[in-house]
Amino acid sequence: NGLYNVGDEINISGNIVVSQDTNGFASFVLQCANGNVEFYKAPVILKSGQQKTVELSTYLETFVIGNLSGSCNIDFSYAGDSRQTRTFEISKEITVNLNLNSILFNPGENVFVSGNAVKKNGQSLNGFAEVSITSIGVHSLVSVIEGKFSSNISLPNDLAAGNQDITVRAYEKNSDGNVLNEGFASSSIKVSQVPKSVKVALNRESFVPGDEVTYTLIVYDQSGKEMSVSVNANIASPNNIAIDK
Repeated sequence: NGLYNVGDEINISGNIVVSQDTNGFASFVLQCANGNVEFYKAPVILKSGQQKTVELSTYLETFVIGNLSGSCNIDFSYAGDSRQTRTFEISKEITVNLNLNSILFNPGENVFVSGNAVKKNGQSLNGFAEVSITSIGVHSLVSVIEGKFSSNISLPNDLAAGNQDITVRAYEKNSDGNVLNEGFASSSIKVSQVPKSVKVALNRESFVPGDEVTYTLIVYDQSGKEMSVSVNANIASPNNIAIDK
């Protein structure tokens, strides 16, 4: 296999053939661009002409390989002789794709987020996805099952108009709770500006018959911000008789 994600199982074998009595240690060393780690070492005693196959099956967990990743190979050595495997890659990457039920929303509506997550080795993720609108402190944690996830996020009723970024972080943990692999995706939605209240401002507080009245209508959106919008004003007498529009 030329590609592994952290946590994957790896199977290795090394064959030893000697032409004379030999004592030594058989060793497997993982060699990566960012470091090395010996994860197997055992004594092997052979008589002349004997051969032995050393086999190892292990998982590329963080307690075994630490933070090693990238381009790697395994060095198998015994009694001063060594051989290397072909180069392979260890990755922590997860590819995440997300879909939204719309890109335009009113405050108070629900945003349905769905998507898929696949590890770089091609296997569907079984883990978790954190869906967030960080700017307003909204977070939703859902399970990823066979690479699929979905989440419903309710927008606050007083959410300001404008663009909001939605991010998804998909990840996989081991039994100790440590994150092995993760990936990210993002998209954006637009929140509409919705008129919620109107204030009438007069040029003064009291009038007598014949005075000219100047008024201003101030419209506020869901977040309390003034907005520019066309408004129809009906003016009526105390007897509810229409005077002007």
